Amino acid sequence: MNTSTVFDIVIRDRQKYVIGYSTVHKTRCEIYNFVSPTLRILRFTEGCAQWRIGDCVERFCANDVVILNNLDKRNIHKLLSDSIAYELFDFYPSFLSNEQLWNVFYRNIHKVTDNQDANAAKIYFLLDSLRQEILHPQDAWQIFGIQRLLDMLALEFLRKIEQKSDVTFNSSLFNLARCIQYISEHLNEELNIADLAKKYNYSPEYFSRMFKKYLGVSPLHYIINLRLEQALWLVETEHMTILEAAYHSGFRSSSAFYKAFRAYRSTSPTKYKG
Repeated sequence: MNTSTVFDIVIRDRQKYVIGYSTVHKTRCEIYNFVSPTLRILRFTEGCAQWRIGDCVERFCANDVVILNNLDKRNIHKLLSDSIAYELFDFYPSFLSNEQLWNVFYRNIHKVTDNQDANAAKIYFLLDSLRQEILHPQDAWQIFGIQRLLDMLALEFLRKIEQKSDVTFNSSLFNLARCIQYISEHLNEELNIADLAKKYNYSPEYFSRMFKKYLGVSPLHYIINLRLEQALWLVETEHMTILEAAYHSGFRSSSAFYKAFRAYRSTSPTKYKG
């Protein structure tokens, strides 16, 4: 799947999104919130600020390494210096080699290394290596190298988290992330809401409420919108016709595609593209 977020650098593998990297500089608070299926690692390089993540407010300063999932809403709550700067690494959970590693991002802890941590050198070294691999000219080993470095980072995060006794795990959020990943990987197949709920041991009603709580839309709304986004992306990047892209993205008929497009984009595909 494509990602709509703009990064300084985006790495793809066979047209699929692998990782985004940016250096970010903020000079004011922000109230903008967003959700997406990706995970993020932030390394703060300058300044200090309070961030609101869910119902909690946390303080992040230079040399702090922070892990986030993009299903938890967050914003910069208060700047404690003139500005803040950080590196941002963004990737899909499934890019990690197993769920035991990517579930560390669904705990109630976000700051995994701070500027008082005497044992942070390994994490800093791995982040430096990951940045270098992203900036390296693309070759046959780049994707492999990025994945192995992300695995090693997640393992180090897991080790540090397990040293704490008060860490809790949000199983609902984790299962929602797994479901979102499943949807993106099976978008061109028949996706039934009741079957999806059963797959993760939820009733259809609870599953729909959970989706609405974190993503702000129903599961059906999410699936249709994702299919529309993929269809448009395929038209732009793979030079497919609109209908070819629609069928490839899971729409079973041209009428279903045009009906969904008008409902969700308030225009026709031809006018939207033009």
